[in-house]
Amino acid sequence: MKRSIIVRIIVAAVLVSAFVVVLIHMPRQGYQGPRDQDLLSLVKSDPNLGNRPAGVGNDSAEALLANAERKPAVPSSGVIALDDETFSPGYDELYNNREKYYGREISVSGYVETDNLPAGQFLIGRDLVWCCDVDKYFIGFLVITDEAIPVAGAELRVLGTIEASSYTDPESGNTFDVPAIRAKRVEPAQKFSRDVFPG
Repeated sequence: MKRSIIVRIIVAAVLVSAFVVVLIHMPRQGYQGPRDQDLLSLVKSDPNLGNRPAGVGNDSAEALLANAERKPAVPSSGVIALDDETFSPGYDELYNNREKYYGREISVSGYVETDNLPAGQFLIGRDLVWCCDVDKYFIGFLVITDEAIPVAGAELRVLGTIEASSYTDPESGNTFDVPAIRAKRVEPAQKFSRDVFPG
């Protein structure tokens, strides 16, 4: 009796294992590109991806959103304070129109990245999430300081002045002009979301 139960359990385990192997190796429907190509690369490579065909979706809701009064990500005067809602659109605005903001005061909370940066520099930023954790990536600002460099991963608030600088991406070796923050004060951050979304 016990022997037949053990045999049935073994047969069931073999069948389940075979089923799982078949599922893993079944051809996927839909996107058939390279498996290691991430979503962002796919979106960048296909200009039609993301364009909604006419008559699909809710045009009324989109019109309402387009005309809704939104708090500007970057105020026209005073200190630029990027929070959970304004971090991503503020980042875009400051990078796209950086010359307009040189000399302005800024307050940014985020976590620190330090990989392969020269002495006196670190990055402060957040993770931009388009869809899910798989496609998130770091966006942030170069911080220039005369103080000790904080440890990677530290959650800080940086207060300073925006100035022109260059940044060399350690992975690609490409150098870019960026809006950097000349730090006046670096302190522990209050609670913030490490993940931000396109604005």
